[in-house]
Amino acid sequence: MWIQTSPAVEVTPELKKEKPNFYTEFEGLSKYDGDKGLVVFIYWESDDASTDKKAKKRLEKSAKMDEMLKAGCLKVMADTFIWVRLNGRELDKELAKRHKIYKVPCVLLVDIRGKKWYVLTHPTKPKRFLKTLKKFEAFNNRLRRMLKK
Repeated sequence: MWIQTSPAVEVTPELKKEKPNFYTEFEGLSKYDGDKGLVVFIYWESDDASTDKKAKKRLEKSAKMDEMLKAGCLKVMADTFIWVRLNGRELDKELAKRHKIYKVPCVLLVDIRGKKWYVLTHPTKPKRFLKTLKKFEAFNNRLRRMLKK
């Protein structure tokens, strides 16, 4: 169900002139461009050597968000979106800034054009997140119809 990805581009002055697009700027996502929306979980991976309090908090929060995303009620939406995991440690500051990712861990909802639609920066109840996903699905369906015209 989950696709593991990593940044595919380096932020250059030329790239800064273009609009951000998740599908083209992360590995393995270009084949889904315009097809389905993305649910991108940017998690914090453990660094065994790290004793940093901030890193430990991020790790705990990542685990809670991971549990939320694995909840049974979200399996209803499994085929509706492309589910993507990205290690926050691999995300360089320029690319994070380009996509306005200010907190890790987080969950981003990216529409069929590759634009960020919603950001979740803290764990929530799975049923509440499911409502957000249903709104996101409706938005993508409306957007798809508008783009076809």
